Amino acid sequence: MEVSRADAIEQARTALRDYYGEDLRDDELGEIVVREELIEEYPTAWTVPFASEHFINSGDVNYALAPSVLLVPKDGSTAHYPPTAIPVEEYLADVASGRTKWLA
Repeated sequence: MEVSRADAIEQARTALRDYYGEDLRDDELGEIVVREELIEEYPTAWTVPFASEHFINSGDVNYALAPSVLLVPKDGSTAHYPPTAIPVEEYLADVASGRTKWLA
């Protein structure tokens, strides 16, 4: 099963709804927005950035989200936050080589 860009966006929105609610809205942060223009494709996964509406509009780091990217594996594994202790590319290489499995 190959996950397309459109599938990755929907999986990311589903994961975000689990945390922020069906309307993807936070009282302080405003709408939680998938940054489709910043999505990156890798051989084994998609990285799907997201941010709060207030951060996008103001640039004020008080409204920034951390983490602010979801990783959507192309093999159909669960969308998840990539580890923060290593670069995303290193995590993807470790999974591709079999040194580690997808986090979930």
